[in-house]
Amino acid sequence: MPGRTIAHLVVLAAGRGERLRPLSESVPKPMVEIAGKPLLAHLLERSKSAGIGRATLVTGHLPEPVRSYFSNGERLALTVKYVPQPEQTGTAPAIELARESVGAEPFLLSWGDVVVRRDDYAAVAALFRQRQCDAVTALNYVDDPAAGAAVYLEGDRVTRIVEKPPAGTAGTHWNQGGVFAFTPLLFDYLVRVEPSPRGEREFTSALAAMLADGRTVLAYRLPAGRMTLTRAEDLATAERWLTTNT
Repeated sequence: MPGRTIAHLVVLAAGRGERLRPLSESVPKPMVEIAGKPLLAHLLERSKSAGIGRATLVTGHLPEPVRSYFSNGERLALTVKYVPQPEQTGTAPAIELARESVGAEPFLLSWGDVVVRRDDYAAVAALFRQRQCDAVTALNYVDDPAAGAAVYLEGDRVTRIVEKPPAGTAGTHWNQGGVFAFTPLLFDYLVRVEPSPRGEREFTSALAAMLADGRTVLAYRLPAGRMTLTRAEDLATAERWLTTNT
């Protein structure tokens, strides 16, 4: 569909990774080495399967290792730009920082500590390209989405999303997967986001507002789940997932 081809990826790579200490004291979470290379290198390399040629990295905690490793992106045959997030005030303001870089084109968005299969990046972009929608969100199946964002569906359409519902109350097993496709319309919703009870301006609030306005958000269920890194003890599991799910 004309005008819906995605070539740009925005990655949120500014978090401190508090629960990943001591690993995150010397390098930012996305630069922790797994299966021979930084987590972020796996993410960027795999995203190219979706036709990605440009990446904007929102950096914060220890940005220099990120810049030093990726530089202008030549080593990955990508064009890489960096946008600093001086204060960690939530995911909504982090994404807002990429607005100028994104411009008027659709884009993929990824959390910096999440990696999916190459085919999944391509499938998210293809679903967005082929269907009349405002966004696509990848979903992973979990026992309880209390630690993430619970997503409610009718068919493949998202009807509701709830950030960090109380444990055991969600009534859904679908969790926001950390990989998305958007039009720049997202930025109009991000600027309206107010701080949550946790004191942060959360991206999920923008997505919920889009749904409340009747915007079409489609779901892509991740067939093999995803790799995510939260604690140091997750490293072995993360490496197994990456080597098994290419």
